[in-house]
Amino acid sequence: TLRILFKEAFKVDCVILDINMPGLSGLDILKAIRERDNKISVIVCSGVSDMDRVKEIIMAGANDYLLKPFVRHDLLARITATGRSAREEQLFKDKGKGGFFG
Repeated sequence: TLRILFKEAFKVDCVILDINMPGLSGLDILKAIRERDNKISVIVCSGVSDMDRVKEIIMAGANDYLLKPFVRHDLLARITATGRSAREEQLFKDKGKGGFFG
């Protein structure tokens, strides 16, 4: 999974992870993503509603957390919001460099 994610041929904007996966956990993958790239949006899905676990996931670098089961509309809304947030952050950085309205 991680080898594919970080191949130069791929430009990944958003990753959707489940916490409980075979092999590496979603939290392990999230941490590995954050070690290499802070620009990729990561949405974590889980059936666990334990607030301590949710805090751990957010503190590890997840952009959002979605409790399962969810409907497709909720997931699409989170993807849209996460992408919008990333674009706004990039515009803000570009503005500071004189590249946006200046």
